[in-house]
Parts: sequence; C-alpha cells; structure tokens
Amino acid sequence: MVLENAVNKKRLSAIGFCTGVIAGLATITPGSGFVQPGFGIVFGFLGSVCCFYSIKAMHYLQVDDSLDVTAVHGVGGALGMVLTGMFAQFSVTNANATPGTATAGWVEGVWIQVPIQLAAIAAIGAWSAVWTALIVFALDSVLGCKLRVSNEDEMLGLDMVEVGEHAYPFVEDGTLKNGSYKSVSVTTLQV
Repeated sequence: MVLENAVNKKRLSAIGFCTGVIAGLATITPGSGFVQPGFGIVFGFLGSVCCFYSIKAMHYLQVDDSLDVTAVHGVGGALGMVLTGMFAQFSVTNANATPGTATAGWVEGVWIQVPIQLAAIAAIGAWSAVWTALIVFALDSVLGCKLRVSNEDEMLGLDMVEVGEHAYPFVEDGTLKNGSYKSVSVTTLQV
C-alpha cells in the first residue's frame, strides 16, 4: 500500500502504511499458532497486497465501507485461513496441541486442510451475513435506523443532522471543510 502510494501518487501515506500493517496482522492471525514465524512475512506481504486490491475493488464497486473493514479484516482473515491450511506444520502444532490431535497443512502433505479451511470461511461468512441482516432488520424496524443517509446529510455531517452540532468543528468563515479539504458552502446544502 505504501509502495503504490509512493509510485502512483509520488508521496507516502501514513494511512496506507497503517492499513497495510493491519492487513498483514489480520492475515497472520489465523496462522499464529500453526506456522513458523518466518511465514509471518509471507502472510503479511500477501495479505497487504490482496487487501490493497480488495479496497480498490470495493471503491470501484462503490461499496460504502468507510473504514475498509471488509476489505482489510474480512479478506485478510480469509486469506490467512487459506494460507494456514497450506503452511501449517506439525513442528508448531504439536507444541500447542493435545497429543494425537495436531494437524498440519499442505507443506506436510495434509491435502484435506485447505478444503476444511474453505468450508470454515463459507460457514463464517454465512453466519455473519445472516446475523448482520437480522440485526440491521431489527434496528430498522424498531429504531428506524437506516444504513444509508442522503448525500446532503452526509455532506453536512451526521453530527449536525442528528444532534444539531459539530463534533469536530472544521467550519471556518461560513464554509464547511470536507474530507478533501475543499471548501463547501454551507448555504448550498439542502437540509
């Protein structure tokens, strides 16, 4: 992520750096008790690259995930599960498991482990999707919460729309500063 910003935008990005670190950590987490420490570098590199392109795809598809949680944690975690199925080693898992219960991955010839990991990813994804849908439906039905606000409300800021004040007052001389630091006249926004 940092390299892409350096090459394409000719500057380094602290947010890109932090997002890459989080992506690497999310990717190695599933394998932390199953792979040798050196594989952490492989997991982290692959995780940050895959998550970077996942973020790009989410933006291209106009999916509103303001913190890129799905693209970083979801994709990174799923990739980490698959990589764990490939690189888990008996030398690590035997140290942490009850005797006779340790398993390993493709590097040890356990070919069934990746399909098991893929089934787990599908089950976790389905479980998360069902419960998220139920929670969103309940919030919408009971409290009237909406997942999406109007563009005008978003530009004005939900703090102003919902509670009538700015949590972070970036208003100077009658103009509201948005995320790109371009001035937007408050009077042009319809509320």
